[in-house]
Amino acid sequence: MLVIWVSGMVTPVLRRDALDADDSAFLATLLQAGLMLFACGLIGGSELGEWFHRRETGRQAVEQTDQRGRGDHA
Repeated sequence: MLVIWVSGMVTPVLRRDALDADDSAFLATLLQAGLMLFACGLIGGSELGEWFHRRETGRQAVEQTDQRGRGDHA
């Protein structure tokens, strides 16, 4: 959320500076796009890590169930 907030604050900060309007617009576009892509990468990485964690946890639960099942019938 902080990265998205910083991305939203780029334009007002650049408008307040003494840059030309064209320079300010160019920098704002680049910074906002870069920060938004960075935020998307962080969110995507977090979701992917959670997906792998859930998949591994589910696999371990199935293995434990299989081991208990074999132990009861043997």
